[in-house]
Amino acid sequence: MKDKWRFCMKNIGHFIKEERIRQNLKQSFLAKGICSISYLSKIENHDIQASDEVISLLLKKLNKDIDRIRILSHEEEKILKEELLEIYEVITINKNQIFAIEKIKSIEKKFSSILAGQNLIIYKNLVVLRLFLSLGDKENCEKYIDKILKSEYKLDEFQQYLFFKLKAIFFYQYQNKKMSLYYIEAIDKNYILSPIEEADFNYVSGLIYLVNNQIIDAIEKLNLSAEYFSKNFHMKRAVECYISIGIAYKKANLIQKSENNYLLAMKIVNELKLNEFKGIIYHNIGSLYSLKGDSKRAIDYYRKSIENKQDNSEKLVTVLYILKELIKHKSTETEQKYWIAFGEKICDTNKLFQCEYENHFSIFKELLENRLSEKTIKKSLNFFKEKQDYEHLSYYNNIFGEYFFNKGRYKIAANHYKNAYFYLGGNKFERVGNH
Repeated sequence: MKDKWRFCMKNIGHFIKEERIRQNLKQSFLAKGICSISYLSKIENHDIQASDEVISLLLKKLNKDIDRIRILSHEEEKILKEELLEIYEVITINKNQIFAIEKIKSIEKKFSSILAGQNLIIYKNLVVLRLFLSLGDKENCEKYIDKILKSEYKLDEFQQYLFFKLKAIFFYQYQNKKMSLYYIEAIDKNYILSPIEEADFNYVSGLIYLVNNQIIDAIEKLNLSAEYFSKNFHMKRAVECYISIGIAYKKANLIQKSENNYLLAMKIVNELKLNEFKGIIYHNIGSLYSLKGDSKRAIDYYRKSIENKQDNSEKLVTVLYILKELIKHKSTETEQKYWIAFGEKICDTNKLFQCEYENHFSIFKELLENRLSEKTIKKSLNFFKEKQDYEHLSYYNNIFGEYFFNKGRYKIAANHYKNAYFYLGGNKFERVGNH
């Protein structure tokens, strides 16, 4: 046993560190009664060769039986690395959440009873991070980003590429478009990617360029991605590309090209019964009719969108678009009340939704009653500023400007119009979904 641990002292340090973090234990707790915190840190970072007694005590405190921990051979590590990268490729193509949950559990279970080298542990952490990204699990994504950061200086070129790409996806998902752009542009590809990875990289890059208003770059990357996915019959991924290309053309005010891509996406969806995409396609077609000034058809498509969406947060996005359309064309009080109540009912099911949308519905209700309060204005604008939501800062400042202008309070109105223009440069964040 003594020779066993001395032979793999580096790996036992990594094992102790990984297991401690997995169990959410602090170094101070694990070290207490065994060694100093600094000494434990040196063991975990393989800066020191601890005695067998110390190692045994640490493993015992972690409830790990020393004789049940298996040391992997070089060949076994190679096979396990290939298995991890295969899981990464599957989740890249399909983004199946059930698959992601199952694989997270199986990977963590496997690594809790084997002694692996740091390079393999880094691959494990990168793949688990990718799986958590597909689930939109922010807390665990942050946890794994932190774990990988602590070993960043040990990453090889491909691992560094993966880490930057995954951080770009993370910041994209949580609407930090500047940081997502920073990481996607920081990637230095001095090696050949597999065709599927190249296509996914182009897709991620395209989405990030899109939200950063780099429309030409976005269309170029998304078209490359769409070409690969459609030729290789990854049709769900192809549909995502066509929807995103449609959004890009809409931003460029090329309405017909935008509509062509939405219709192509819908054609594939109907042929292959990929009904989960209908909601977002109908929503985007509705927004095109809104741009054309055809409010009736816009709302018809928004209604279809809500009927075809399962996710309540996605429904709320479309409810807001309906309310904006109704206000724009001074629709009846009954219609506005109906959609405000519809949105509030969804919000009642989730505190996160309440926090996100209560400002919108408060404004719409007070506008309907022709009594905008200073409290609501201040609270909502502060909320959107904090979120860096420049689209709504511009939109609502314009609404407030019109409200005060009609009340004859021209100085306040002018200030809101000025702010609306100032925030107009803020890019609208339109996302196909979690990547």
